[in-house]
Formats: sequence, structure tokens, C-alpha cells
Amino acid sequence: SRGLGDVYKRQNQHHKEAVKVCDEDFSKQTYWPFEYNEKESLLYFISDTDNLENYNIYTIDCKTRSITQITHNEYTQMYALNSTKDLLLYSDRKHHTSIGYDSDVYLLDLSSMTKKLLMTTTDEDHYKVTWSGASFSHDNKKVIFRVDYQSKRLKSNFLEVDINTGKKKLLLPSNLESATLHLLGNRHQKYLYFICEVNQQKNIYRFDCENSKIKQLSNFKENIHQFIAEKDISKSNNVLGLIKNKEDDQVSIRKYSLVNDSLKLNSENTLKGNFDFFDYQNNIWLNHDSFDTPRTLVQLKEDLKLTEFKINLGKENIEDISRCRYEFHQYETFDGNKVDSYFILPKGEVKAVLVTAFYGGNNFYHFIYNLFAEYGIATFSPSVRGSMNVNPAWRKLIYGDLGGDEILDVIWAARYVRDTLSIPEHKIGISGGSHGGYATLRAITMPEKFKGFDTRFNFGAAICAAGFADLVDFYKTSNIPDWLVQMLGKYDEKKYLERSPISYFDNLSCPLLVLHGTNDARVSPSSMKGFIEKLKQSDKEYEIFISEGQGHHTNNKELRIIEIQKRLDFLKKHLLS
Repeated sequence: SRGLGDVYKRQNQHHKEAVKVCDEDFSKQTYWPFEYNEKESLLYFISDTDNLENYNIYTIDCKTRSITQITHNEYTQMYALNSTKDLLLYSDRKHHTSIGYDSDVYLLDLSSMTKKLLMTTTDEDHYKVTWSGASFSHDNKKVIFRVDYQSKRLKSNFLEVDINTGKKKLLLPSNLESATLHLLGNRHQKYLYFICEVNQQKNIYRFDCENSKIKQLSNFKENIHQFIAEKDISKSNNVLGLIKNKEDDQVSIRKYSLVNDSLKLNSENTLKGNFDFFDYQNNIWLNHDSFDTPRTLVQLKEDLKLTEFKINLGKENIEDISRCRYEFHQYETFDGNKVDSYFILPKGEVKAVLVTAFYGGNNFYHFIYNLFAEYGIATFSPSVRGSMNVNPAWRKLIYGDLGGDEILDVIWAARYVRDTLSIPEHKIGISGGSHGGYATLRAITMPEKFKGFDTRFNFGAAICAAGFADLVDFYKTSNIPDWLVQMLGKYDEKKYLERSPISYFDNLSCPLLVLHGTNDARVSPSSMKGFIEKLKQSDKEYEIFISEGQGHHTNNKELRIIEIQKRLDFLKKHLLS
């Protein structure tokens, strides 16, 4: 529905039909729903205007199809409804300082539409409001949400705020502060359950709201991809975990029960293919898709078996839109580490290959993989270091080293493609968006010798979408400079320029397609301006397409189609000719 700009809801208990609940064209803005009030038939969602990421909270009245803007903020970052859905907690992020973003936190009474300023962070507060849900106490007297130390995305804690007095209290000791910290459920009574990543693994903890004692309930040694509470964990005492086995193309769903202050394995079921959890009104559902299979939704029963009924999110004949096959691979990179990867292959001859520069290694359906495969263009999708889909230790290897070792992983990926498929380098391209756009530019302009390694690879073509070539400009203009600080360390102009592709423009030797939106607030077009000016003054082969009015993602359907056609024509010209 997102691609068509329509929003739908389930019509009856069997979920066999759906009705359109809004006439707004959501292809012209960024949005995502976060809660549905069934009693009032109100769908709460986050959206912006003109794709500028000035996020606010809206509702759709599913009976009247009307949209109402609830908040009028600069940037809504934290939000949650209480259990009775008559109180809305939300934050309004303000300016960025040397120690992070300051925010105002409000509580809105939805019955009277009166709001109360609950708290404000200042320079005296080193823990800043960040992207987070929140948990209301059962009596609605206190709220708990995640805060981030100096907006560095490296150490998070939980902040408890008394709704009546505004009194604030950090809940966790410093040894439990981590980049990965999530509430397990959004309501709490005596206990608050949460997921914390220490010792390189995610585990489940319990905070006693009466005496502030913390109990570790699990000691997992393997990487659990996803946790979800079965209904209300304080009542069911059950937690579900999902473990992905990429090599065997299957997932294990495990039910853990709380017994004597410890989570014990209760039952387990293995499913073929790729699945992910989501919950809806205390029911557990699974997203099911893969590179060659469009998404379906299926409900999970208490015995961990799947219900027979499935919701197919596409109306197309699957044979018409499934044009590829895929294989899991691991390759050895420059330092001996093994990198999880996928080949997304045509059903016929492989004529060329496109390497994903970043955000690779995730097995999900995307029509563009299948479109390229139909033309004989395979995709190689590696989980280079810094990826979030392997394990916490692999993710952290990128911190402070953006544009370094993960780019060597990409270059070694291209060499693995060349050697595995016996395909010449000029038939191998590279592509990425956002961080992946930067990684693409960095890979094709890398110094020939980097950290003592030979980085030369003669890519046949490159596509940079919403990327950035100038890290100094990115830090000064992006609405997420904190991300760059996490990736490369405290702002240092010399270091930032040293890792900027614009500083090595002369090394560019392959045709380049640049795609960007004029309204991109996350990666300002100015961070590509200098690089584009150099392209125009050079004799290098390039194409540029700027999408008017679009943000970090191209949501407008007509412009999206144009961009896809430009990608395809560019690859056909440079990799297939």
C-alpha cells in the first residue's frame, strides 16, 4: 500500500478483506503508522510535509477518512500512547549543541486536547531524548523512555519521569548502558522488562520499579535477531525470540518462559525462508518474504505454528514479479574475517553484477532485484562490517572508522564476485543509497594504497543515491550529525576531509549516476554540490538526476519510476553493452 499511496485497515476478524480508509496520496510524503485506537477508529501515524522530515503526529479517522495533525513540532522523535489511549507522550527535538540535541517533552490529554510541558533538556543534561517508544506505569503517574548520552548513539539509559512533579531519574547503572537498549512492551506495573546489549549479545533484563533492583533473566550466547513479548509479559511470562540461519535459509522461533527469575526454553519451531516479528493488538504476526517472494503476513499461533490464512500485500501474479533466485555465500575479506553475503541471480545467464555498497545481506523482496535479474544483472549483497544484521561485535567495528575497513570489505566483495563467477571487472558495478551512496563514492575514489592494502578495482559503473561526498558539509547541514559522530568520532575537519570522497575526486575512473532529492534534510544536496561541480568540469562520464521536492527517499510514484528507468538504462549502457 505504501507504493500506491493508500492506507488500508483490516475489515473483519478473518482479515479476508480490507477497505481503503484515507484518500490522501502518501507517495508525496514520508510516513509510518505506530498505533491504532480501535474504539475510536483512529490510526496514529508519523509524517512530514514536503518530504522535509519535519516529523509530526497525525491521525486518520477511519470512518470519515479525515486527517488531523495532532502535534506542531520541529522534529517529533519520541512518542507513545498510554493503555487507554487518552494520553499521548511525545518530544519535540530542538537545536544541536556540542553535547547533543535538546528537546521538550509534552504530555497531551487527548480528551481535552490540552498539553503539559513535562520536561526540557538543556546543556546541564548530558542524557538527551532520542528515538524511542515509552512505557506508562499502570496508574499513569510515571513514564519511562530511552535517553542517549550526549546524542552520540553509543550509551543509552532509561529515564523515568514523574508526570505530576516532573522529577527525573536515570534507571540503569553505567555498566548496562549500551547502544542497543529497548523496552520490551510499552506498559509496566511492578516490573519493567527491557533488552540490553552487553558482552556483545542482546539479553533480557527486569527492572523492579519498587526497589530499583535489576535482574538479568537470560544469558544467550548466540545472536537473537529479534525479541517480542507474548501479549503482556507481566501476565504471560513468555518472550519469543527469532534466530536467523542464513546458510540454511530458515528461522527458528523460540518461546522462553520466565521460571524462577530465569528465562527457560519452552518450545521451538523452525520455518523455511525469511521471517520477522511484528505485533498487532496483542497478537503476534510474521512478515514473510525473500528476494524472490513478495511479502505476506501470517499470524503466529500460541504453539508457534502458522495459521492457514495469509494476507498477500501484492495483487500481482507471483510468477510475473519473481524473476530471480538466490544463494547464501561467505567470502574472506582483507583481514581474514568471513562476510555473510547473498547472490541474487537471474534465472538464466549472468551478464553483469551489481555490488551493494552498504545495507546489504538482508533477505527481503524488492522489485528492483527482480527487474535487474530479468535483464541478466545479478546483485551481490554483502553484510560488510558496520551492518546491523550479523552481530553486535560486527556492527561496532565501524565506529570511528567510517570510510575505512568497511570499504575494503566492499572492494574484496567485488573481487570475490569476479573470481567466483569468472566475470571481468568492467561487468561489475557498485550501487548504494544514503550511507551506501557514500560507500559507493568512497569505493570508486579510494586511495590506491589504504592501510597498506591495494584497493584498485576497475568497476564498470557506479550509482550513488542520496549519498554524500563531503563529510564536513554533511556534519554542518544534516539533521543527523550525531550519526556521523558515532561513525567517525568527534568533529575533526582534517579527519572528516580525509574520509571524504571529494578529496579524492581525481581517482574516479568509472561512469557514475548521481540521484538526489532537493528536499533531502538527512543528506543535504549541498554535501554533493562540490563533487557534482567537479564532475561538470571534468571529462569523466556521468549522469545526474535531481528529484524536485523529494527528500531522502523518493516517495513520489512518477519520479520513482523515472529514477528506476534511469538506473536500468545506465546499467544497460555501461555493464551490458
